[in-house]
Amino acid sequence: MALRYHWFLAPDDAAAAAALTPGATSYRTLADTRVDPVAQGGTLEALLTGRSSEQIAGDPRWGAQLATRDAGDRMVLTITDALVDALATADDERLAEVAGPWAMTEEFRGEVSPETLRVQLRLLAALARAARAAGGSLYCRVQR
Repeated sequence: MALRYHWFLAPDDAAAAAALTPGATSYRTLADTRVDPVAQGGTLEALLTGRSSEQIAGDPRWGAQLATRDAGDRMVLTITDALVDALATADDERLAEVAGPWAMTEEFRGEVSPETLRVQLRLLAALARAARAAGGSLYCRVQR
């Protein structure tokens, strides 16, 4: 069974962790983005921010597990502040610049077009803007 990645906004880590309980919260969510916040999110962050993979991997908010259930079949992960800020401040032109190189990365294995990722980036950017406007951040609920 494939993993599903649901990116969502929440006011803080505790509230995001509670989102693992079905029906406990109703935060704005992008369901089944197919964007792994660690592998593909790390590459996206490098492209958007210029941070090295070492800097990203050393960030304590890079894919940190806030909550887990069902022997790891469901979990909530953090998204780095650098990626949230980069998405929140990126305009459509910047997102389009990044979509092509991001589609060519080995994490996507050529299975996703730049145009598809450009649309996905616009949705993630809008979610990041909403999160920052509300004083919160982005998180990802991963489930089998």
